This record gives sequence, structure tokens and C-alpha cells, in this order.
Amino acid sequence: MKRKFTLQFKLIFLYLITTILALILMDLSLSSAFKSYLTQQIRENLRKELTLLTVIIEGRFPGGISNYAVDTSAKELGKCLKARITVIYREGKVWGDSKITGNKLLTIENHLDRPEVQQALAQGYGERIRYSTTLSVSMLYLAKPLNTGEKISGVVRLALPLHEVERTISNVHKFIYLASLIALGFALLFTVIVSVRISRPIREIA
Repeated sequence: MKRKFTLQFKLIFLYLITTILALILMDLSLSSAFKSYLTQQIRENLRKELTLLTVIIEGRFPGGISNYAVDTSAKELGKCLKARITVIYREGKVWGDSKITGNKLLTIENHLDRPEVQQALAQGYGERIRYSTTLSVSMLYLAKPLNTGEKISGVVRLALPLHEVERTISNVHKFIYLASLIALGFALLFTVIVSVRISRPIREIA
């Protein structure tokens, strides 16, 4: 009787270890692939939203952005998209920001030297991950020029805190971990059934 249970235990242990190792490798592979995929999807979605923002602001201010009236639009659109929107004059003055209220907007520093703004003005699109000195948080920034006729009147910038990006990725990781635990449970049940069937003929021969 002792030998029977020893053999069955060895078979269960062998199958279980093999299954756990396979699940760990699959989890690591899927986690890396999903993180890369989700990060790319978030970027692509933000680029589409940025293009739409550019069209909307250019339509609302056909004469160009040159006063704080654009701030109302920035706050309205920022609330809809749940992201930070900044409207910057071509010389770097911030005319609108969805996260800056009251007199703070009057004293906000010139944004012409921001890397994503410089890239947008030079190449038609800018993107950068960096720390925001205004909001004191790391952000993913995307920027695109605003055109008035054939001239660039300014830049519209869309930003999302990195913790929001990480939260989305973390939710996917939780789903993967839960699926792995469920798969492990089924694998354990399957291992027990298989080990019993394999060990039975051996016990009969013995």
C-alpha cells in the first residue's frame, strides 16, 4: 500500500512541476508581449485623439490661438478625454491647459523649450516621456502643430500620467495571473486523474 501511494505521489509531483514550469514560462512570455502590445495601443489611441483634438481646435479658432479663450476648450476637451491638454502659442506661451486653473495659467513658464514641442514644430509630431515640473508627475507627452492657413500658429499637446498607463497594464497582468491559477487548478486535477490511471496497471503487475 505504501509503495502504491509513493508511485502515485511521484507521478503527481512530476506532472505538477512540469505544468507549473510551463505556466510560469507562458506567463512571463504573455506578460512581456501584452505589455509591449498595450503600450503600443495606448500610444496609437493617444495619437488618434491628438489628431482629432487638432482638427477641433483649428475649427474653433480659424484665426489662430492668441488669447485665453482657448483655455475653455482645453478644459472641456480634457474632461471628455480624461487627459491633460495644453494649447501652446508658437512662441511658447501657454494659452490653455486643462489641469491648470485660475491665475496659475498666467504665470506658467514658457513651453517652447519642451522636447515634444520642439519635435512637433520641427517634424510635425512630437512624443516624449518625462517628468512634469508643473504637475510633479511622470507623463507621456504627444504634441502636434496647429495650423492657420499655411502657417503654424501653435502646438496642441496631449499628456497622460504614466501611472494611468501602468494601471492599464497591471489590470491585464491580474487577468493573466488569474487565468494561470485557474489553469493550474485544472492541471492539478488532470494530473491526479492521469497518475491514477498510469499507476493502476503498474500496481496490478506488481
